[in-house]
Amino acid sequence: MKQNKVLLIGWDAADWEIIWPLIAKGEMPALKNLISRGVYGNMSTMNPPYSPMLWSSVATGKTPDKHGVLGFIELMPNKKGIRPVTANSRKAKAVWNILHHKGFKSNLVGWWPSFPAEPINGVVVTDKFQKVSKDPEKKSPMLKGTVHPEAILNDLEDLRMFPQEITEAHILPCIPKASEIDQENDKGLSSFARILAENTSVHAAATNLLRTTEWDFMAVYYDLIDHFCHSFMKFHPPKLSAVPQHLFEIYKDAVISAYKIQDMMLERTMQLVDDDTTVIVMSDHGFESGYKRIMKMPKYPAAPALEHRQFGIFVAAGTNIKQNEKVFGLSLIDIAPTVLHMFNLPIGNDMDGKVALDIFKKSNKPTYIDSWEKIEGDFGELEKIDEPNTLDDEETLKQLVELGYIEKPDENIEIAILKTKCDLKHNLARVLLGKKDFESAKDILLELIQEKYPTYQEQDFEGENAKILKKQEYKIGDAVIDVIPYYMDLLTIALNQEQFRKAEEYLHQLRTLDKRFEINTYFSEAKILVHKGKIHKALKLLQIAKDRKPNAEVWYQIGKIHAQLQQFQEAKESFEKALEFEIDRAKFHQAMAAVLIRLGEYEEAAEHALTAIELVKYYPEAHYVLGEALEKLGDLENAKIAYETASKLKPVEHERAEKAIENIDEKLTQPVKLIDKADYKYRRNQVVIVSG
Repeated sequence: MKQNKVLLIGWDAADWEIIWPLIAKGEMPALKNLISRGVYGNMSTMNPPYSPMLWSSVATGKTPDKHGVLGFIELMPNKKGIRPVTANSRKAKAVWNILHHKGFKSNLVGWWPSFPAEPINGVVVTDKFQKVSKDPEKKSPMLKGTVHPEAILNDLEDLRMFPQEITEAHILPCIPKASEIDQENDKGLSSFARILAENTSVHAAATNLLRTTEWDFMAVYYDLIDHFCHSFMKFHPPKLSAVPQHLFEIYKDAVISAYKIQDMMLERTMQLVDDDTTVIVMSDHGFESGYKRIMKMPKYPAAPALEHRQFGIFVAAGTNIKQNEKVFGLSLIDIAPTVLHMFNLPIGNDMDGKVALDIFKKSNKPTYIDSWEKIEGDFGELEKIDEPNTLDDEETLKQLVELGYIEKPDENIEIAILKTKCDLKHNLARVLLGKKDFESAKDILLELIQEKYPTYQEQDFEGENAKILKKQEYKIGDAVIDVIPYYMDLLTIALNQEQFRKAEEYLHQLRTLDKRFEINTYFSEAKILVHKGKIHKALKLLQIAKDRKPNAEVWYQIGKIHAQLQQFQEAKESFEKALEFEIDRAKFHQAMAAVLIRLGEYEEAAEHALTAIELVKYYPEAHYVLGEALEKLGDLENAKIAYETASKLKPVEHERAEKAIENIDEKLTQPVKLIDKADYKYRRNQVVIVSG
């Protein structure tokens, strides 16, 4: 496989639901051109969808419990203060560290987090570069560690744009009615100016390095779309009833303007790379642009992440990349292994991601080593020293507060440290929950609740982990710790582990703590009622939830209960309603496929099962139900492949899948009629499980 340059471009929060209509109107020509000569598809995110954690997973191929970046802020190494997250939190080697070790030259611009700059072979312009004071009277000098090597700092410093340099020429194409804004009470233009200035600075540095340096790998990160969406998505069409008409008229074009600006930046970038360069454009998650948009953000840690959607975008083009094809099943953690493979380097067995072999015209078989962390030598990594003064970053902290990602740090530093420790531990528990390591996640959550705060009142229930709070919050001195999120996650774990008595205890406690999560507890209570055999009562409860606030999840849960009652037509109708709300939820399609099989609609069932697999490649239940549909259609060979895939992905399904495979082997000894349509579709989309 020929080795060429690789350019990785990150567009935080870019979403196909906004992009495709703009492409259809001819308003994102650069991305359209890239798609036409390459591959495209969904990029699956992870939980919690916090950008510093996700972009560190992109860089390392590892989940946050392994790479160590667990939030927007971190403790200083001396444990005596907090600061915005830095590259010091990352405990795993990034792809640029590995390339440095192997003699390749890398450029890095704006990556989050990348400050302080790592001394790699190449140029690092960190995420500190574009952060300048909003006060025009302040000079905002660049701190030590902002750029590597320091010798080029003066060359890059003048490339920064300041918010006060944004003029009507920048504003009016995006917000034509900007003159109508009440700037005393509406800070929309201030947010616009800051976001555009910062991303213009990133783009100026990136294009400068593209023109003036030699490199093998380059990565550039933009937060333009994400920050515009957090500021203006509530005004995006269609108009939400709670949005005043005059504000809708002012800001309704702001979100799409961010996409257009980003596309113009891509167009200029593509002019500066040669045809042999492999270009990847991707996002870490999408952004809710429909009925799930939030008008009033709840008081919840990093609540703005609730606006993030499960799927981001992936586009790649280059000499060895397939042309104009859709690819499936990609995840953030696949990027680093795929880039290493492009440079003919081995993948660490401790990486969670896999090489995206489907994107290549031709590819060698991936090679593996035990772990890059165990290899000695120069990887261009930071020396772990504490520099609290140079790393203090009040301006970035303020921006994180403005965006809602963190609360304003408590003036009492001990309280601020305590809350930060709790947030980081909770984020780790949520990562482990997402990986289905329920026991480890539960241990952390119970530690957060029980061991750290001995002054609370408690009441004993029967069973394990018996301490349950009577109060909503723990109070330590002047520090208040909201424990509701911990109990919500414990409830989720108990339900996943089918520990329904424990789930009922957690549910009871949540109901006594706070009513604001009431809509969420409908689903949990319904699952508990189903377990108790009170299925009709559970269905009635969900009907109440649906009447209060119809949404995809409530229709899905109603459909599951209808299916359990063998009311398959009603289940089908409920799943159809769920899919009307959210067409790209894999579990909705899998559930629909299972019901359609019971209704004898086998071809449509296979279609929905395939769609679920396209959305989430490694989804054992979807592969199993696909096997059922194909078996009913008579496509026994592909049904066997589907069952085998389900068994490999989820050993707990092994016995059921093995019985299905034995049944097929018996049928294969008899003459059968294959259904060509289903056979073609599954062969086109099948997943091959590669060991190692």
